[in-house]
Amino acid sequence: MSLSDFLHDLCYGYGSYLAFGSIRQGKTGLIMRMVDIIHEENPDRPVYFHKFPRTKMHLLPDWVEIVNNVDDVPKGAVLVKDDSGLNDDVNAKSSRSADAKQWARFLAVMGQRRITLLMTIQNTAIVSLDSFRFGYINMFFKRYDEVSRTFERSEFQAVINPVQKMFDRRVSKGFDSKRLSYVFSPHFHGWIENDLPSWWSQDLSEAFDEVKLNV
Repeated sequence: MSLSDFLHDLCYGYGSYLAFGSIRQGKTGLIMRMVDIIHEENPDRPVYFHKFPRTKMHLLPDWVEIVNNVDDVPKGAVLVKDDSGLNDDVNAKSSRSADAKQWARFLAVMGQRRITLLMTIQNTAIVSLDSFRFGYINMFFKRYDEVSRTFERSEFQAVINPVQKMFDRRVSKGFDSKRLSYVFSPHFHGWIENDLPSWWSQDLSEAFDEVKLNV
């Protein structure tokens, strides 16, 4: 599959698109650009941000909606989940919670509902494995620092470690690491570079800075 075919699937198909990498390596920027591409190509497709702070809604374009319950996501929609480790539905330590069980059921039927999930993951060890077990999975690897890489799930080390060596070589040649991602998916393996959407702001990368931390 070519990159153009891959992007066509992103805009008109369905599946999970998961961005991995250390903090401040461009995961949110990548996901937001993917949202932008989908809207540019398929403007009638609804886009929802899951559990995004409503106090920061002004940072998003007016064609985006916020949703707290995945049951409210309609068929054929795009669902964006940034900073996924913050939520009990995805966090591995909350895997028996009602939110986590609902999330697992959502993932199980996501393909039948033709929903596209875009999600950022800072560390795979803190995310329930359910997020990686269902559906058509496309993974985007950003750069990792050596310490962060050490604490990733062993299942991902086989991909992460060689990709990081390739990252280092590319950065040494002058590539901007925050714009680079290595795509590992069923039909496309390779490098992509992304810019940022016109509505991007630094505040958007820190949208969860006021989230209450009580449990």
